[in-house]
Amino acid sequence: RPAYGGTPSDASVRRALADMKARGLATVFYPFVMMDIPADAGLPDPSGEGEQGAYPWRGRIAPAGEAAADVASFFGSAAPGGSEWSYRRMVLHYAQLCADAGGVGAFIIGSELRGLTQARDGAGSYPAVTALKELAADVRAILGPHTKISYAADWSEYRGHDRGAGRFAFHLDPLWADANIDFIGIDMYAPLTDWRDGDAHLDAQEWGSIYDLDYLRSRIAGGEDYDWYYASEEDRALQIRSPITDGAYGKPWLWRAKD
Repeated sequence: RPAYGGTPSDASVRRALADMKARGLATVFYPFVMMDIPADAGLPDPSGEGEQGAYPWRGRIAPAGEAAADVASFFGSAAPGGSEWSYRRMVLHYAQLCADAGGVGAFIIGSELRGLTQARDGAGSYPAVTALKELAADVRAILGPHTKISYAADWSEYRGHDRGAGRFAFHLDPLWADANIDFIGIDMYAPLTDWRDGDAHLDAQEWGSIYDLDYLRSRIAGGEDYDWYYASEEDRALQIRSPITDGAYGKPWLWRAKD
């Protein structure tokens, strides 16, 4: 049977939107891609995090060949009301469904497609970012000026593309600056604490309790991915923390996922 019960029917989505509208609630419509594939499907792993069984993260969707061609194949070229099986068709279908239901307060055109948005073509451009801009314009044409539109980037993706070896690109800036994008969307799963079992680990030595509110507050703009990072899994196991610095330009904020 379909994982997670399958996709909700259009009729049930319309009923839900109508019910929320009748109760005076503002609605954010967020089409969410769930991966239901065999565990041995050989899906590319841009995260380097290893296999996650039969339900991998959608951020692992990535070009297998030439980036521009594979991104174009994934997004497709469907016009509103088109019939091709593509990502564009799905999003435009839901935008029209929302419009038919009387509109929504905000509409998310996609989320956490890190493996696609960070894919570069032969010219060094990011074709998925261009595709998302085009999609935002089409959704705007359907939903009008009063719906707020954005893309919900993963917390490891929203700020830019860390290409390694000191190379960094603000690859999503053209999307965030686009006239049809109303706000920067972040699915924020950055690590808050590094609390571990027992009382011999570093956080326990400094704070004493994971329930200390000052401790938790201090890790929103502090701790891992702000002050320091683990350079390897071995360092993580041993809690060897490398400070986040930028000796070349004095801009350490560039490398902080939580800044």
